[in-house]
Amino acid sequence: MLEVFCRTCQSCICAICVLEEHRTHKTVSVQTERLSKQKQVSRTEQEIQTRIKQKDLYLNELQRKLNSVKAYADGERSEVDRLLDDVAQALERVRTLVVGGIDEQLHAVMSRGEELTQRLEAELSDLNRRRSELEAQATNQDHIRFLQSFDAAAPPADSAEDDDEQFSLQFQLSEVKSGLNQVRDQLSQIRMAPAQAPPREGRDSYGAIPAPVPLSEVAWSESMMSMRGSSTSLHSSSPSHRGSTASLRRSHWNLKDVKKNKAITGHKKAKVYMEDVALNPITAYPFLILSEDRKQVKRGEKLQFYRNSPQRFDVWSCVIAKEGYAAGRHYWEVFVGENKDWKVGVVSESAQRKGLFDMMPANGYHAIWWSGGQLRALTPPPLTKVKAPPKLRQVGVYLDHDVGQVSFFNAKRAPTSTASSTAWSSARGCSPCWARATRRCLWC
Repeated sequence: MLEVFCRTCQSCICAICVLEEHRTHKTVSVQTERLSKQKQVSRTEQEIQTRIKQKDLYLNELQRKLNSVKAYADGERSEVDRLLDDVAQALERVRTLVVGGIDEQLHAVMSRGEELTQRLEAELSDLNRRRSELEAQATNQDHIRFLQSFDAAAPPADSAEDDDEQFSLQFQLSEVKSGLNQVRDQLSQIRMAPAQAPPREGRDSYGAIPAPVPLSEVAWSESMMSMRGSSTSLHSSSPSHRGSTASLRRSHWNLKDVKKNKAITGHKKAKVYMEDVALNPITAYPFLILSEDRKQVKRGEKLQFYRNSPQRFDVWSCVIAKEGYAAGRHYWEVFVGENKDWKVGVVSESAQRKGLFDMMPANGYHAIWWSGGQLRALTPPPLTKVKAPPKLRQVGVYLDHDVGQVSFFNAKRAPTSTASSTAWSSARGCSPCWARATRRCLWC
């Protein structure tokens, strides 16, 4: 009967074997080993459950991304089809006007030509008849008859208009042909730009994408997944600063190595550097609707037919502001209210905006993410959890460009967290970044 467990051999044995083959091994009762293994099972089960939640979160986000890609592609396809229909209709109208005009003039000229041909043939027949009569009269010996028929055989007066008749087509088509040549050349130059997928290096389910990039615009970006099925508005009020194009790079950002600097992270001191932000419609994701003063943005239910731009986000529901910071200290606040999903942070000017990508420092996005009642830093997976109050209504973001530090505050209380980067690659421009809200977000 197997009543003993040999930990050396990791097998169940009987009491006799304990005294023989396993006498020098470490053995315990099967009940004791069961309790030990049961603890390991609980830990393993908890670990698996945690990974299941993470994978579900990433899977849901991926599905929302794919849905957003499909919606955007459908909208772009519809717009291109509409434009092509407009071009085809315009070309058909030009064809009708120009070719129809040519045919109309040609028909008029040919009609006049046919009338003149018939008249000339009749006159020619009459002249031939008169010539025959004259030849007959010339041989007639009857002087009286000759004199009486002489006038009838004389040719009629020639029509003066015969020589003046003009048969030509009066076309003024030089400008038309020049314009059509230009249209043809422009159409022949249209190409579908190839998609540039970021390189993948040992990605987990959430991924890591390339290289740090410059910042020169204040940007609030919003995850479309976070905003799905809701209207969100963003309001800002505080002085405009225009930063030059700049480069801001971080080798990494790890909140586990956070260090607090009272001189920099003090909330009251940070608020001295309050900034105003006006959003840039050129960068807005096509579903976003901006207010006239460019201080609010909300997610619309329908695709807005904005002009395409290299600066515009086409998958993430993001919008970047016009202001940029090339140096110095800057602070802004975002009222997120009771939104259950949002992102706030700093983004680089040349960070990727087209296609799918992960918001992380390596891609130029330095932000925190509130979702599921938890606050996380958008670090390479796994995301770093950040301690935060259960009801975070207003977030302050403080940027010290020269030091290379981004700080996040619970704007109503004490700092939420302070994240210090290892280094900026150069003292140049950088920008704030916002993402997501199910209801309304206010810039303060």
